[in-house]
Amino acid sequence: MSYRAFNNELKSEIKKVYLLYGQESYLLDNAKELLKKRVVTAFPELNYNVIEGEALTVEQLQNACDTFPFGSEKKLVVVRQPSFLTKANKKGDEEGEETEDGEQEVESKAPKDSGELKGYLDALKELPDTCCLLLLYYGNLGKAKKVKDAVSKAGSEFEFKRIDKDDLAKWVKNSFGRFNKKIGFKEMDYFIVLSGYLDKNSEKNLYDLENEINKISAFVGKEEDIAIKHIDAVMPKSLENDIFKLINSCADKRISESLSVLSDLLVQGEEIFAILAMITKQMRTMTSVVELSHKGMDAKAAASRLKVHEFYAKNCLNYGRKIGMQGLIKGLNNCVSAELNVKSGKMDKRLAMEMLIINMFQ
Repeated sequence: MSYRAFNNELKSEIKKVYLLYGQESYLLDNAKELLKKRVVTAFPELNYNVIEGEALTVEQLQNACDTFPFGSEKKLVVVRQPSFLTKANKKGDEEGEETEDGEQEVESKAPKDSGELKGYLDALKELPDTCCLLLLYYGNLGKAKKVKDAVSKAGSEFEFKRIDKDDLAKWVKNSFGRFNKKIGFKEMDYFIVLSGYLDKNSEKNLYDLENEINKISAFVGKEEDIAIKHIDAVMPKSLENDIFKLINSCADKRISESLSVLSDLLVQGEEIFAILAMITKQMRTMTSVVELSHKGMDAKAAASRLKVHEFYAKNCLNYGRKIGMQGLIKGLNNCVSAELNVKSGKMDKRLAMEMLIINMFQ
């Protein structure tokens, strides 16, 4: 984990310049505060300077870095979204692109003001020992080779990606712990899946999860243990989770509950075809995961084979085992039949959906 590596480096030395970037803004902000605590030992109003980088000039950067600290060994200058990094992040900037004959076409793709870029690079190379410069970039950064090379000569770069499931579980547990709350493994999995943080195209970050943790902790009040009912009461439901709930209630023949879930989804603006497509997709995935489990694969191996997330595969396996392979095949065939009935005009789409719910596993 980059945050851990960054923290460990700060314990041994403080370099002249750091380039921190990535999707996880929560970790970026925490890394900035961590660096501030290590560098700014006194008079933060004088020794801590934050500059918005969109309109930053070379002269402003040099002046900010050259000013001597007061009552402290070093000062910290933070530049948020530096303009030269924004330019370097655009397609083809700095490195150029290959033409059809394999030659590098650098000139047409280079930054418009290469002299200005050189000025920034020279400033990075000439930083005084009394300054620590932090270049903070929220988002994915391209190659930006020239900038990264300049940083590497006097400092370090770290990319803060969205964290993996193991680190996320630890973070969630510790975050609840700050409110003196405990969360079990089952509830942890449920919270993470419902949050959508680990979904392939998710834009959620740890700030979003922290907000949900704060609300859940406030909701439970003096209770110490976090239960699924607490999570359900506070967190918004995902379509994927609702579809699992609908399929499960169909399998248990709780038809009124299944119809209620369908009604809620329609009220939320979901289309019948989208709901049917999601049901069919989850039925197929559950069938595949259960089939792979019969061949000795666990949820992690099945997730890798099917190119889905492990939490999703684990849910598919749990629900799929409960329904059984024979039931899954019946349900999948009924989903396909419902779709054909609607597309051929044999049945109204709402009626077809309700009939599917009633007879899904029959």
